Amino acid sequence: MKFWKCLLILIPCLLSAQINTEKLRNDKEKGFSGNVSLGYGMVMGNTEYLNFIPTIRLDYNTDNYINFISASYNRKQSKLNKDKKNLLEHKGFAHIRSARIITPFLSWEEFGQWEFNEFINLKNRLLIGTGARMDLLNSKRNLPVSLILGVGGMYEEEDYNQGNDKKLLRSTNYLTFIWNISGSVLVQTTSYYQFAVEELEDYRIISESGLKFDLSSWLIFGTNVALRYDNDPTEGVKKKYDMELNNNLTVSF
Repeated sequence: MKFWKCLLILIPCLLSAQINTEKLRNDKEKGFSGNVSLGYGMVMGNTEYLNFIPTIRLDYNTDNYINFISASYNRKQSKLNKDKKNLLEHKGFAHIRSARIITPFLSWEEFGQWEFNEFINLKNRLLIGTGARMDLLNSKRNLPVSLILGVGGMYEEEDYNQGNDKKLLRSTNYLTFIWNISGSVLVQTTSYYQFAVEELEDYRIISESGLKFDLSSWLIFGTNVALRYDNDPTEGVKKKYDMELNNNLTVSF
């Protein structure tokens, strides 16, 4: 009985993840690849909640281009009593990106994104952008570590439940560190800095660190911690920062 109680507690953690577009890359394989998952978690007893997370990702790579599209939906609700339910989490995300490989050191990217997140009052966010991606350390050497710098810009439209909608240009920049400890263990950290071009005090810092273990050629276990800081949150959002800690299982094909 203890085993099943532990399993019910672990399932939502194993199936929840925050999407970081840099970690979605699959630069190695040519042709089509990807993964699909359908998550469902449940806890019963003193605390009861349901968690539903479908995720899909598709990649298509050639010698000169790296392309992917990914989408995720997360809904978690608790049962206060037989007649009332409390929504704990409700957000969705879709991202498409294409990168043209110019040299081993430099790629040029175009991307688009749609997102909503009820718990930061974000009803709808649409953006489109472009920028350079530079392999600072490992472009011509087969090293166990990589350091990637991205510099770009994007146009962003944000609709909030409380009003205060935004249409603006942002500079979007990221730095990624990857350490391939062994053939089956990898550490990755990505940090984003995004600021409004015409209002420098309106900026966001997003950072995610993860540890991945290859359990087989198609099954990966990972643990991730994500931090998000918004210096100019919309009205009704009490805190400028959020933190999320997740474990996840990934099935690849």
